[in-house]
Amino acid sequence: MSTSTSWKQHVTAAEAAPPQIPLLASKISFAVDASGSTAGRVMEKQKEFVLGMLQDYQHPSSVLMWGSSVTHPKPASEMTWNHRNWGTSPEIIFTDPVVTAELKSCDMWYLLTDGEVPSPLNFARRTVEVGMANSPVVFVITNRSGTKPNSVNISVGISVFASASDAAVVFKDTASGEIYVLATKGAFEPLTAGFELDLERWESLPLFVNEDAFKAALKDVNIVGAANRTSSVAIDLGRAWQEKHGCLVDVDLLLAQILPDSIPQEEFIDLLQDDAFDAIALLCKTRGLLPKLRDWLLARKERAAVIELRDVSGAAEILQQLRDGTLPADAADGLRQRLRSAHQSNLNDYRARQNENKPSPLLPHINRCLAAITALEKAGYAANILDRRSNRAMRAAMVSSDDVDKQLANLDLEDSVEAHRATCSICCNDDTVMSLALMASANPSDNTTDFALNFPLAAGASFVNRDVISAQFVCFQCALAMHQIDPNRGSMYNEPITAVLPLAKYEGVNRQYITNCLARVLTGGLATGASGLVQLLMSIILTTMKAKEWAKPNDNDAEIRARREGMLWMLNNLISNSSCRETFEEGSPWVPFHQALRWTLKTYADEGIFSWTVRYPVPGFLILLELLGMIDNAEIPETIRVAKLMHEIVTVYMSRIVKPSTNKLDVQREILKIVYAEFNAEGVPRNLPDHTLAINSADVAYERLVSWLNLPGSTTLIGQVRQAGAEKYASALQYLAFRLFVEDSHQSPKGYFQRAAEADVHMQTATSKPAELTRADVLPLFTQMWKGEPEIPDHVNVTADTMPRFVSPYSPSVLRCGVAGCPVRFDGEGYHPESIRKARAAHLTQVFAIKGKQSQNANGLPENTGRLEAPTMAHVTLFSSISKTWRALERDVKVAILGEVKPDTSLDVSQPRLAAFIAAVLNHVCVVSGRGDIYKHNMWDHVIWVLPSFFVALHTAAQMKQVEDVDLELVENSLEARIQWEVARKEL
Repeated sequence: MSTSTSWKQHVTAAEAAPPQIPLLASKISFAVDASGSTAGRVMEKQKEFVLGMLQDYQHPSSVLMWGSSVTHPKPASEMTWNHRNWGTSPEIIFTDPVVTAELKSCDMWYLLTDGEVPSPLNFARRTVEVGMANSPVVFVITNRSGTKPNSVNISVGISVFASASDAAVVFKDTASGEIYVLATKGAFEPLTAGFELDLERWESLPLFVNEDAFKAALKDVNIVGAANRTSSVAIDLGRAWQEKHGCLVDVDLLLAQILPDSIPQEEFIDLLQDDAFDAIALLCKTRGLLPKLRDWLLARKERAAVIELRDVSGAAEILQQLRDGTLPADAADGLRQRLRSAHQSNLNDYRARQNENKPSPLLPHINRCLAAITALEKAGYAANILDRRSNRAMRAAMVSSDDVDKQLANLDLEDSVEAHRATCSICCNDDTVMSLALMASANPSDNTTDFALNFPLAAGASFVNRDVISAQFVCFQCALAMHQIDPNRGSMYNEPITAVLPLAKYEGVNRQYITNCLARVLTGGLATGASGLVQLLMSIILTTMKAKEWAKPNDNDAEIRARREGMLWMLNNLISNSSCRETFEEGSPWVPFHQALRWTLKTYADEGIFSWTVRYPVPGFLILLELLGMIDNAEIPETIRVAKLMHEIVTVYMSRIVKPSTNKLDVQREILKIVYAEFNAEGVPRNLPDHTLAINSADVAYERLVSWLNLPGSTTLIGQVRQAGAEKYASALQYLAFRLFVEDSHQSPKGYFQRAAEADVHMQTATSKPAELTRADVLPLFTQMWKGEPEIPDHVNVTADTMPRFVSPYSPSVLRCGVAGCPVRFDGEGYHPESIRKARAAHLTQVFAIKGKQSQNANGLPENTGRLEAPTMAHVTLFSSISKTWRALERDVKVAILGEVKPDTSLDVSQPRLAAFIAAVLNHVCVVSGRGDIYKHNMWDHVIWVLPSFFVALHTAAQMKQVEDVDLELVENSLEARIQWEVARKEL
């Protein structure tokens, strides 16, 4: 690095890029919080993290404990893992020369904590003083996860994250031990690649179930080691800055450039772009430099005068008179003539006062950054300061009503201006510029979230924006005058109007007025960017035209037709004249919006299911397709909707399996219902004799998918996919659900699709050529676990008459085979348990064997059957499951069941308690036990057939114990006890 005093630090031509080493082959140290609050679970999990990261680690490492004091570094094996009743003062780490020397000699370090400090300033200063500000670091917070990740306190380590070029913030949950990644920089960015991080939702974050999984994700991370790393305090301002300027920035020296001309304007604007200013502002917050940063900005702020539009001709008063519905026709016509003249007079007035004063191009950037500084000053040190919501929306300048009023002065409504003109129903002016009256969003903050900033087309379709557009459709000047008279009753329907848009070409002087109006309406005044605000409006217009009766297609209603024509004109106007990043992401060039729309088709053609287009959230994706339909010669491929639906299925599945309020197995079992028609228990599909009936038809699969997704827009998307033909893509969608059922690890959709396609040729077909994966292809895959045939069918295909019966409350006879007609006995050598066990095992293994399968159970009992795996034995744990399920019931439930069982009569399975018991038995057989052929098509029948004998055996045993049936404790279930029971019964 250059030793120049310049605030920009370049790598000189003579300096080669420093060599890098694998992170997992580097010298590391763990600085572990040992303050009093870490006692118990936190320290246990901190220890788990350290030892997990060091397991099989062959390179130098050390551990130190810190709090209000600090221990010397030791090998992890020599560390005493308990808290020290210390306070929490991370700056103490660098007060000991031995500790400082050890950390500086490491290639990277881990900072572990559970708590917070009032301010990180002291720690930040110490890291700079000792030359540790730019050391690669992983900051690990260990605590119980709250409702949202943005509430996690990061005050202890935020300063090292802000200053280091290579850093990560991770959270280890003390309840589950799982590790979430909250933020990354530099070399650690691969950890979050493919994820749309949203610190409002845990499920959006990369999740690693343990330290082994976390280490696997770090295997390709390379860092600059200590031997080649400078101790510079300059920081990396992000990829966009590096690509253009190729340097680090010394913030202290930068803030010393206080003279307005000390930094070229273009370079200064680059410093105020999103990622660059985020890095500067975050560092300044952790070092107490925000006041200096504000002064630095204010030194370059210029103020510009604008001209206000005024009602100098009494148009508002005339409009108020026109609202009187009792006026005679001739009086109303006279007022309309005066109103038209007043409108024209007002236009002439503001045109006469227009001038060339325009604000500096720096002004909007500076205003946004000043707003961000104010927000950061008010903010604490929760993780939300890392969120894009903080970095983009909070930086946006506030647009006030005065700003909007002043922008009226610049409006260009000349006859030469391209606009949508019609006859106004109020002033009856012909060929006049029409308008849209807008009401404030029901919740403007929803339009400034990270989600809305990244996906404005989706945010615009949300419920909070459903009532933004008024049904009023009159000329701009009438609408504006009504709004100015009384904003709370600012439309002809007495609605609270926030802004009035002229249906004029979106360019030049009109662009800023419309954009500022949209900020007032949609974001509560936050000027989050013209492109995003315009996309919000386009989405709102299209949603309104589908949702509101007064805007739906109706050729028989002239007013509705006129309104729709105006709304469609505005849509086409915005598509043609607004601008957007070409790839909808920061860093790409600005292009006309219609060009960016065409790019969405190109990227899908190039990348398919991995494309940005497919990743766009469903409500916005549907809007995107509608907008593409308005572009000339834009051919929308049929498969794009299928790819989006598959992406949505994976996205939803991955988010649900990590959602704290849901059970992962429940999520997996629900998705399987898209594939299979019937189930013995949750997640256990029933093997119907006709396999074609066991698998859902295309129509049923789509219905189940609608029910499973149940998200905004998903039903519409599924309906559009079905329009191509019910059978065409159903098999590909069902195969995806089938594969997801056994997917346990949380990952990004991109990562999942990549790995699945590499491992499975059918998944590759499903994701690239979904129509080619047919029902004939998938049916054998869906039914492969049912293909086994029993060696001796008679013992498997039992009937109500041949089914074994309970002899004791635990099982059928252990002295002989219970299948009717089978002569085999197990007591040929007497009643010794071991001889009976061997004879019984040999018989069970023989009669319940499946062709081609070798059981590993020496006792002849069924083995565990994995999810959707073929069984190795044809029987199940039916009898033991009935006994165990009964034993687990509460006494009052047992009483209720026995009250529904009538002696010497068949069971009435319609009785609620009995039916619930049968379902619980099936769940035990198929899920809790999960052994053998749990897919049997007549499992329910088997339970019904044997239950009467269970209740008889239960009653007999209770009589022998001289207790009530419900009070009999089923605890004597050993083989020896059952032999004695059966012998005793024979002797009675």
